[in-house]
Amino acid sequence: MKTDKNGYPVFYRAAEDAKIKAGVLAKAAGIHIGELVHIDYSWGKVDFEVRPVQDVCFESCGMAPAGGISMDIEPDDMEAEDTVTVVWEIINEK
Repeated sequence: MKTDKNGYPVFYRAAEDAKIKAGVLAKAAGIHIGELVHIDYSWGKVDFEVRPVQDVCFESCGMAPAGGISMDIEPDDMEAEDTVTVVWEIINEK
């Protein structure tokens, strides 16, 4: 399980962050948050396919060079994210 710089699971920090933000929004709206009602965690799967360039470009059109291809390719950085929706009850104490 992935952890943050303090060794806590990242989900733990995400839950803390969500509660703090909900508290700030509730205070601004003049209400209070109550009990946790629901947590929805969704994520997307990332698939990778690696094939030699000559298979993709050259063999299909009969242009593969005899000695192969030399390419200098630098990979891009990858980013992934998960989404967590947290729902609390609203307490209106007016």
